[in-house]
Amino acid sequence: MKINLDLERKEKYILACSYGPDSMALFNLLLENNIFFVVAHVNYHILTNADEDEKKLREYCEKHNIKIYVYSMYFDKKMGNEEGVAREIRYTFFKNLAKTLDIPNILIAHNLNDSVETYFLQKERNNYVNCYGLSSYYTKNGVNMIRPLLNYFKSDLEEYCKDNNIPYSIDYSNFDQSYRRNYFRHSVVNNLSREEILSINNEIKSLNLKKEMQKLRVFKYLSDDFINFKEIEDLPFSDFQCLIYQYMDKYDIVSDVTKGFIEDFYDKCKFHKGTFVSKINDVFFECSYKKIIIYKEKSLSSYKLDFNQELINQKMFKINTNSLLFKQISLQNPYIIKNLSKDDKYLIKDYYKPINRLFIDRKMPYCLRKVWPGIYDKDGKLIYTPRYRENYKVNDDSILIFNSTKLIKR
Repeated sequence: MKINLDLERKEKYILACSYGPDSMALFNLLLENNIFFVVAHVNYHILTNADEDEKKLREYCEKHNIKIYVYSMYFDKKMGNEEGVAREIRYTFFKNLAKTLDIPNILIAHNLNDSVETYFLQKERNNYVNCYGLSSYYTKNGVNMIRPLLNYFKSDLEEYCKDNNIPYSIDYSNFDQSYRRNYFRHSVVNNLSREEILSINNEIKSLNLKKEMQKLRVFKYLSDDFINFKEIEDLPFSDFQCLIYQYMDKYDIVSDVTKGFIEDFYDKCKFHKGTFVSKINDVFFECSYKKIIIYKEKSLSSYKLDFNQELINQKMFKINTNSLLFKQISLQNPYIIKNLSKDDKYLIKDYYKPINRLFIDRKMPYCLRKVWPGIYDKDGKLIYTPRYRENYKVNDDSILIFNSTKLIKR
């Protein structure tokens, strides 16, 4: 069996290797083509042969002088859905390894059968997807995820392993049809002819072409950290749904968001004039005065910075000592910059106004209320806070110079 590997020979790669036939076939193809790579393996200790597979993979790597990195963990049912947790763990490991080794290319040995299985799962769940089936290539946070074997059947890879005496192990959990993917694998895809699988793959390609056209239509609305609902309220719901997922993809926000949840959020955006927040798992969907922002709770910065000379050029804030306001309020050391508290009061024209009321009057997005800065004196009294306004921007006379949306960690 002849398999062509369409990869840039001068690049370096991390091979995600389970010791199954697909990834071991890709292992040998990389050797054949003299491509530099290291191996990344995750041992979940779920299967009885997990440690034996790791041992054999280490030996095979040593035999061929290939560096191997192993992440070992013990799965606990309290962690949640086994498949979902396992996927998040391994992809986090792969991406962290890519950054540590400065090798931005991760190879995943999915095949044509895997892509068709994924397509059937997607159709059953009927949720929005960025790509039907599996994409051959995508980039996230500077890391390239590459699937170079999507044009080959699983049987092609198994045949290649047998022809070249390549060792591999079978994951017997793949036969447990209580998992929906395994059901589609054994009861549907394995009963299709090669011609039928190719026909379905053509259907996938056609749908993905339409999907890419839709992404191009909504791309222009992703230029800011906020989505301006006033600009998109006449878009059809399918485009709004696409835009929400592109926003989440832009900021690497992963969550199982259903079509029904987004429909409900869409309706609220249309009819709600103030601020509301919808939450699913640990992800917040906020619409404040027709501005949409999506973030995780842990994204909201908490900080407390004592003033010193280094703070003048600190990454989060810069103190503008040349500001007229700086001189007018006569800041004296020591003072502190920290998140405002809604219980604080701020002096405006001889009247102390509650900060929470100030937030409302200035129509500040809810997420920014959690991170907005104030300058406090040594006794903890609020001396100054920047005035928020729509499309907030600092100017030459601002005491605090900062990017407001950067206070929300991405």
